[in-house]
Amino acid sequence: MIYKLRLLKLHCYLPDESDGDEIYIEMNGQKVWPIEDKYKTITEQETALNVDFEVNKGDSFEFNLWDYDILSKNDHLGKLHMVASAHGKYKIDFTKTGSDDSRYALEYELG
Repeated sequence: MIYKLRLLKLHCYLPDESDGDEIYIEMNGQKVWPIEDKYKTITEQETALNVDFEVNKGDSFEFNLWDYDILSKNDHLGKLHMVASAHGKYKIDFTKTGSDDSRYALEYELG
């Protein structure tokens, strides 16, 4: 069975950097947002993503949240795992992977 996976919003509760984080998102190792830019600067806010995928029921995905850095290695801010198992709207916090203080969540819909 084919589902539509829509990434709705990225919720930033606390950025790592005081002037905002330069965020991009990968799904299963491939960058999926933002599409036209290297990153998008995020402060404490909700940011619309509006990215759609067709997925199979039962497929699993790993999302990684990155902070783009020009002069040093990009910072891995968090990850989350998802399984396409049931229709609905969900919001999941990214699991911290670094020592920074940032807090993010991904809102998505599976239908």
